[in-house]
Amino acid sequence: MQTNSVITATGTLMAAFIALSGALWATLSNQRQERRKQLAERRHDRRREAYLAFIAAAREFLPLTETVFLDEERSTITARAAFADSTENVTGSVEEALQAAVEAMTESWPDSLRALAFLSEPSEKWYEQTPRLLHDLSAAFDRVDMEGPADVADIALQIVRSAYRLAAGSQLFDAEAAQQTGPEGDGPSSMDMLRVEVRYYTGQRTEFRKQAKAALDSSADEAAVDGGMGAAPPASAQRR
Repeated sequence: MQTNSVITATGTLMAAFIALSGALWATLSNQRQERRKQLAERRHDRRREAYLAFIAAAREFLPLTETVFLDEERSTITARAAFADSTENVTGSVEEALQAAVEAMTESWPDSLRALAFLSEPSEKWYEQTPRLLHDLSAAFDRVDMEGPADVADIALQIVRSAYRLAAGSQLFDAEAAQQTGPEGDGPSSMDMLRVEVRYYTGQRTEFRKQAKAALDSSADEAAVDGGMGAAPPASAQRR
Protein backbone atom coordinates (compact mmCIF):
# COMPACT_ATOMS: atom_id res chain seq x y z
CA MET A 1 0.00 0.00 0.00
CA GLN A 2 2.85 2.29 0.90
CA THR A 3 4.55 1.40 -2.38
CA ASN A 4 1.45 2.41 -4.35
CA SER A 5 1.35 5.70 -2.50
CA VAL A 6 4.96 6.38 -3.37
CA ILE A 7 4.32 5.55 -7.03
CA THR A 8 1.25 7.81 -7.10
CA ALA A 9 3.16 10.65 -5.48
CA THR A 10 6.03 10.21 -7.92
CA GLY A 11 3.65 10.23 -10.88
CA THR A 12 1.98 13.37 -9.59
CA LEU A 13 5.36 15.08 -9.22
CA MET A 14 6.39 14.04 -12.73
CA ALA A 15 3.12 15.32 -14.18
CA ALA A 16 3.56 18.58 -12.32
CA PHE A 17 7.15 18.84 -13.55
CA ILE A 18 6.11 18.23 -17.15
CA ALA A 19 3.34 20.82 -16.86
CA LEU A 20 5.76 23.33 -15.32
CA SER A 21 8.32 22.63 -18.07
CA GLY A 22 5.71 23.22 -20.73
CA ALA A 23 4.60 26.49 -19.15
CA LEU A 24 8.20 27.63 -18.72
CA TRP A 25 9.02 26.76 -22.34
CA ALA A 26 5.96 28.64 -23.58
CA THR A 27 6.96 31.71 -21.55
CA LEU A 28 10.56 31.66 -22.81
CA SER A 29 9.42 31.01 -26.38
CA ASN A 30 7.01 33.95 -26.27
CA GLN A 31 9.73 36.17 -24.85
CA ARG A 32 12.17 35.18 -27.61
CA GLN A 33 9.48 35.68 -30.23
CA GLU A 34 8.62 39.12 -28.90
CA ARG A 35 12.31 40.01 -28.79
CA ARG A 36 12.79 38.97 -32.43
CA LYS A 37 9.75 40.99 -33.42
CA GLN A 38 11.05 44.08 -31.63
CA LEU A 39 14.48 43.73 -33.25
CA ALA A 40 12.91 43.32 -36.70
CA GLU A 41 10.71 46.38 -36.16
CA ARG A 42 13.66 48.45 -34.98
CA ARG A 43 15.70 47.38 -38.00
CA HIS A 44 12.81 48.36 -40.27
CA ASP A 45 12.49 51.78 -38.60
CA ARG A 46 16.25 52.44 -38.76
CA ARG A 47 16.36 51.52 -42.43
CA ARG A 48 13.40 53.73 -43.24
CA GLU A 49 14.99 56.71 -41.47
CA ALA A 50 18.34 56.09 -43.16
CA TYR A 51 16.77 55.76 -46.61
CA LEU A 52 14.65 58.89 -46.24
CA ALA A 53 17.66 60.89 -45.02
CA PHE A 54 19.71 59.73 -48.01
CA ILE A 55 16.92 60.52 -50.48
CA ALA A 56 16.63 64.01 -49.01
CA ALA A 57 20.39 64.60 -49.21
CA ALA A 58 20.52 63.27 -52.77
CA ARG A 59 17.70 65.57 -53.79
CA GLU A 60 19.32 68.59 -52.14
CA PHE A 61 22.57 67.95 -54.00
CA LEU A 62 20.83 68.64 -57.32
CA PRO A 63 18.66 71.67 -56.48
CA LEU A 64 15.93 72.43 -58.96
CA THR A 65 16.85 76.11 -58.70
CA GLU A 66 19.73 75.25 -61.06
CA THR A 67 18.48 75.17 -64.65
CA VAL A 68 20.67 72.29 -65.79
CA PHE A 69 19.34 70.05 -63.03
CA LEU A 70 15.74 71.18 -63.50
CA ASP A 71 16.04 70.38 -67.20
CA GLU A 72 17.13 66.81 -66.55
CA GLU A 73 14.49 66.34 -63.86
CA ARG A 74 11.77 67.40 -66.28
CA SER A 75 13.24 65.14 -68.92
CA THR A 76 13.16 62.17 -66.55
CA ILE A 77 9.55 62.83 -65.56
CA THR A 78 8.59 63.24 -69.21
CA ALA A 79 10.24 59.93 -70.05
CA ARG A 80 8.38 58.08 -67.31
CA ALA A 81 5.06 59.56 -68.37
CA ALA A 82 5.76 58.75 -72.02
CA PHE A 83 6.55 55.13 -71.23
CA ALA A 84 3.44 54.77 -69.06
CA ASP A 85 1.25 56.24 -71.81
CA SER A 86 2.79 54.05 -74.50
CA THR A 87 2.20 50.83 -72.59
CA GLU A 88 -1.44 51.80 -71.94
CA ASN A 89 -2.43 53.38 -75.25
CA VAL A 90 -0.38 51.60 -77.92
CA THR A 91 -1.87 48.38 -79.23
CA GLY A 92 0.28 45.64 -80.67
CA SER A 93 3.55 44.11 -79.57
CA VAL A 94 5.70 45.14 -76.63
CA GLU A 95 8.36 46.26 -79.11
CA GLU A 96 5.90 48.71 -80.67
CA ALA A 97 5.03 50.13 -77.25
CA LEU A 98 8.70 50.57 -76.39
CA GLN A 99 9.36 52.23 -79.75
CA ALA A 100 6.51 54.67 -79.13
CA ALA A 101 7.95 55.46 -75.71
CA VAL A 102 11.40 56.13 -77.16
CA GLU A 103 9.94 58.45 -79.79
CA ALA A 104 7.97 60.35 -77.16
CA MET A 105 11.05 60.65 -74.97
CA THR A 106 13.25 61.99 -77.77
CA GLU A 107 10.59 64.53 -78.72
CA SER A 108 10.17 65.86 -75.18
CA TRP A 109 10.57 69.61 -74.80
CA PRO A 110 13.77 69.52 -72.71
CA ASP A 111 15.61 67.75 -75.53
CA SER A 112 14.43 70.35 -78.04
CA LEU A 113 15.91 73.15 -75.90
CA ARG A 114 19.39 71.76 -75.35
CA ALA A 115 21.05 74.09 -77.83
CA LEU A 116 19.76 77.26 -76.18
CA ALA A 117 22.31 79.35 -74.34
CA PHE A 118 20.42 79.73 -71.05
CA LEU A 119 20.74 75.98 -70.41
CA SER A 120 24.22 76.38 -69.01
CA GLU A 121 26.30 74.54 -66.43
CA PRO A 122 25.66 74.92 -62.69
CA SER A 123 26.26 78.32 -61.15
CA GLU A 124 29.28 79.34 -59.12
CA LYS A 125 27.03 79.63 -56.08
CA TRP A 126 26.15 75.94 -56.39
CA TYR A 127 29.82 74.96 -56.65
CA GLU A 128 30.51 76.97 -53.50
CA GLN A 129 27.89 74.89 -51.68
CA THR A 130 29.11 71.49 -52.89
CA PRO A 131 31.48 70.82 -49.93
CA ARG A 132 28.55 71.02 -47.52
CA LEU A 133 26.23 69.12 -49.85
CA LEU A 134 28.82 66.37 -50.32
CA HIS A 135 29.34 66.14 -46.57
CA ASP A 136 25.60 65.74 -45.96
CA LEU A 137 25.27 63.17 -48.75
CA SER A 138 28.28 61.17 -47.52
CA ALA A 139 26.98 61.21 -43.94
CA ALA A 140 23.59 59.98 -45.14
CA PHE A 141 25.34 57.23 -47.11
CA ASP A 142 27.14 56.04 -43.98
CA ARG A 143 23.78 55.33 -42.37
CA VAL A 144 22.53 53.43 -45.42
CA ASP A 145 25.77 51.46 -45.55
CA MET A 146 25.38 50.45 -41.89
CA GLU A 147 21.73 49.45 -42.17
CA GLY A 148 22.00 47.65 -45.52
CA PRO A 149 21.20 45.53 -47.33
CA ALA A 150 24.24 45.44 -49.60
CA ASP A 151 22.40 45.98 -52.89
CA VAL A 152 20.78 49.18 -51.60
CA ALA A 153 24.10 50.42 -50.19
CA ASP A 154 25.82 49.73 -53.54
CA ILE A 155 23.37 51.96 -55.40
CA ALA A 156 23.78 54.68 -52.77
CA LEU A 157 27.55 54.48 -53.25
CA GLN A 158 27.16 54.98 -57.00
CA ILE A 159 25.13 58.11 -56.29
CA VAL A 160 27.84 59.47 -53.99
CA ARG A 161 30.54 58.76 -56.60
CA SER A 162 28.49 60.55 -59.25
CA ALA A 163 28.03 63.50 -56.89
CA TYR A 164 31.80 63.83 -56.49
CA ARG A 165 32.17 63.81 -60.27
CA LEU A 166 29.57 66.54 -60.63
CA ALA A 167 31.24 68.59 -57.90
CA ALA A 168 34.56 68.37 -59.75
CA GLY A 169 33.14 70.78 -62.31
CA SER A 170 34.06 71.65 -65.86
CA GLN A 171 37.72 70.64 -65.65
CA LEU A 172 36.80 66.97 -65.27
CA PHE A 173 34.29 67.01 -68.11
CA ASP A 174 36.58 69.07 -70.35
CA ALA A 175 39.27 66.42 -69.92
CA GLU A 176 36.89 63.52 -70.55
CA ALA A 177 35.41 65.21 -73.61
CA ALA A 178 38.92 65.78 -74.98
CA GLN A 179 39.71 62.08 -74.55
CA GLN A 180 36.70 61.15 -76.68
CA THR A 181 37.35 63.68 -79.43
CA GLY A 182 38.06 62.03 -82.78
CA PRO A 183 40.84 62.90 -85.24
CA GLU A 184 38.54 65.29 -87.07
CA GLY A 185 37.53 67.07 -83.89
CA ASP A 186 34.16 65.37 -83.63
CA GLY A 187 33.02 64.17 -80.24
CA PRO A 188 30.96 65.16 -77.21
CA SER A 189 31.37 68.53 -75.61
CA SER A 190 32.04 69.04 -71.91
CA MET A 191 28.38 70.08 -71.56
CA ASP A 192 27.33 66.78 -73.13
CA MET A 193 29.47 64.93 -70.61
CA LEU A 194 27.99 66.96 -67.77
CA ARG A 195 24.46 66.18 -68.88
CA VAL A 196 25.24 62.47 -69.15
CA GLU A 197 26.47 62.54 -65.55
CA VAL A 198 23.41 64.43 -64.34
CA ARG A 199 21.15 61.93 -66.09
CA TYR A 200 23.09 59.04 -64.58
CA TYR A 201 22.77 60.60 -61.13
CA THR A 202 19.01 61.10 -61.44
CA GLY A 203 18.58 57.58 -62.83
CA GLN A 204 20.46 56.02 -59.93
CA ARG A 205 18.41 58.08 -57.52
CA THR A 206 15.25 56.60 -59.01
CA GLU A 207 16.74 53.11 -58.75
CA PHE A 208 17.66 53.73 -55.12
CA ARG A 209 14.08 54.62 -54.25
CA LYS A 210 12.86 51.43 -55.91
CA GLN A 211 15.40 49.20 -54.16
CA ALA A 212 14.87 50.96 -50.82
CA LYS A 213 11.12 50.37 -51.01
CA ALA A 214 11.71 46.68 -51.75
CA ALA A 215 14.07 46.43 -48.76
CA LEU A 216 11.54 48.11 -46.48
CA ASP A 217 8.78 45.79 -47.67
CA SER A 218 11.06 42.84 -46.95
CA SER A 219 11.93 44.02 -43.44
CA ALA A 220 8.24 44.68 -42.72
CA ASP A 221 7.46 41.11 -43.78
CA GLU A 222 10.19 39.82 -41.47
CA ALA A 223 8.69 41.70 -38.55
CA ALA A 224 5.27 40.26 -39.33
CA VAL A 225 6.66 36.73 -39.51
CA ASP A 226 8.53 37.14 -36.22
CA GLY A 227 5.30 38.32 -34.67
CA GLY A 228 3.43 35.20 -35.79
CA MET A 229 3.28 31.73 -34.33
CA GLY A 230 6.38 30.46 -32.59
CA ALA A 231 7.98 27.07 -32.90
CA ALA A 232 6.30 23.88 -31.70
CA PRO A 233 6.63 23.03 -27.99
CA PRO A 234 8.97 20.28 -26.86
CA ALA A 235 7.85 16.68 -27.19
CA SER A 236 7.27 16.26 -23.46
CA ALA A 237 4.91 19.23 -23.40
CA GLN A 238 3.12 17.96 -26.53
CA ARG A 239 2.49 14.60 -24.89
CA ARG A 240 1.18 16.32 -21.82
